[in-house]
Amino acid sequence: MSAQVLVLTPEQVNEIACAAARAVRDEEHPYYTQETSPLGKARHCELIRGHAIPGWKRGRTWFARKADVHKWIEAVENNDVDLPAEVLERFAAAGVRRG
Repeated sequence: MSAQVLVLTPEQVNEIACAAARAVRDEEHPYYTQETSPLGKARHCELIRGHAIPGWKRGRTWFARKADVHKWIEAVENNDVDLPAEVLERFAAAGVRRG
């Protein structure tokens, strides 16, 4: 059994280190921004502005607790949230049915 050696360039090492740091940061960070939200950028901002999800804006970034975002998603999946007609129409057009 022979040992194999993996040779990386400094750029590859830096890229791997940055990716690992981002993964740890995202896992430990208790908030979503519009960039990281599973709702998508526009929906994330819209729900915070409309007070459907508690959150706040700092500069150009909208923040919401991950727990609150997931709670809203679960409520929608369980039909516990009244969605605007336009949202329901977009769901229907995409072939998504509620409950």
